[in-house]
Amino acid sequence: MFAYLLSVRIFYKLRAKVPVRILSNVYYAFVHPHLLYAIEVYGNTCSSYIDKLFKLNNKLLRILQHKPFRSHVPDLYIEFNTLPVTLLHEQQLLILAHKIIHHPESVPELFIDYFNKNESVHSHDTRTKNDMHLPRISTGHGLKCLKYKIPKLWNELPTDLKEQTSLNTFKNELKLYLITKLYNDN
Repeated sequence: MFAYLLSVRIFYKLRAKVPVRILSNVYYAFVHPHLLYAIEVYGNTCSSYIDKLFKLNNKLLRILQHKPFRSHVPDLYIEFNTLPVTLLHEQQLLILAHKIIHHPESVPELFIDYFNKNESVHSHDTRTKNDMHLPRISTGHGLKCLKYKIPKLWNELPTDLKEQTSLNTFKNELKLYLITKLYNDN
């Protein structure tokens, strides 16, 4: 708790002395890496834990951008070109899915056969034959496992985004897609 109070005080002091464009760099240097570290794992935790992190991140973004408490949350993220914790989690899982499908040499061997396409499960010529096969899940914990969550997120993407083979282009287009999703959800 002390580290939290210390960091908030530091950001309040910084915002009085540094322009917002530099504060954006400070955010990306000291906050964003901590959010991304192992987000594929901790992003599956209870929503009450993620909510605390989400609110803290919102507070830091408001401080760094000189915004009032009641400011529109999506605007905070758009101004600093970032995403809330839940969407960062989705982004990282989708980047992993893209690597598995389009660049299997860049992922650990464990993941190459971990996911199946629908065409390998059945021989029917359907619109979704190139989608990832979504396993049947019967528990709440199963909904959070990577074997279910990654195919579900991947299959929800627009087709043109799923067909993008360049990783950098995919990341850029995915971020735009998720920002649009952020705005549409709020």
